[in-house]
Amino acid sequence: MPTYKGNIGHLMQHWTLCELLAAAKRQPTIPRLNFIDAHAMAPWATESTDRDARFTRVRNALPGQGSVYEKAWQGLADQWQIDGYPNSAAFVREVWKGDYSLLLCERDPETTDEIRRWLRVVGQTAECKKPELFPNDWRQRFQQGLPGPAYPENFVTVVSFDPNMYSWHDRPQHLWNQRQAGRNIYPQDLELVMCALKDVKGEVLIQLSTYTANGDNTQENVIQSVDAILNPYGFHRRAKVRPLTADRRRTRQDMMSLVYARGVNKWSAKLAGISARFEKWMRHLPHQ
Repeated sequence: MPTYKGNIGHLMQHWTLCELLAAAKRQPTIPRLNFIDAHAMAPWATESTDRDARFTRVRNALPGQGSVYEKAWQGLADQWQIDGYPNSAAFVREVWKGDYSLLLCERDPETTDEIRRWLRVVGQTAECKKPELFPNDWRQRFQQGLPGPAYPENFVTVVSFDPNMYSWHDRPQHLWNQRQAGRNIYPQDLELVMCALKDVKGEVLIQLSTYTANGDNTQENVIQSVDAILNPYGFHRRAKVRPLTADRRRTRQDMMSLVYARGVNKWSAKLAGISARFEKWMRHLPHQ
């Protein structure tokens, strides 16, 4: 049975994604979306492995504060009518409500079966122009070069990475192949991403989430590493989104979602306030 964490990390990841989608959707010059997900998850996973109280309170209070994320989650829950949680692609479809293409990478066989069934339905809709599932490690698909969208112009590309951790250290030598590298991302992987995106035209957003600072992967070290790799390719950090601690007095130092943009000039200011808005949203979550 495909699983989901059901924790504060999901709130951080998908609240941020929904805000990015909403900001792009408001731009009249980019009515189309090219969405690429390296860690796709099931469209509606039903088994929770790590559900915490704040996640549950948000779910029970939907649509809560009326954020884009909460309203989208509510809409998806109404559609499925069973307990569970959606993946990023489901949020994309719910929030965007316009023309889009999908490239979803997922290597878990049971999860890929769920995605494949979902794409058979979604791919028949008028809005979904170019659905693709890659049933293996995302690195193998990126090495082939990324596909262009199903339309020649006026689109934004959003690339989502949801690993367990970004490590600023070189990939350990004993992780001699991509499968062993697994759910972590290393500097070599980001270089691959930059190579794959070099021929992707138009405006590009990258969301990279990381959930632990173990192994000397402090947020400061991670940010310095990612900035140094992405900046020379024209990608610049526009947001650093971090959850609040349980007492809501400060931001957590173990997990964050970084947003980088290339070619997003006219509306880059719309991304700058995401971090502050997320913290404000978290301060107003329902209490026990």
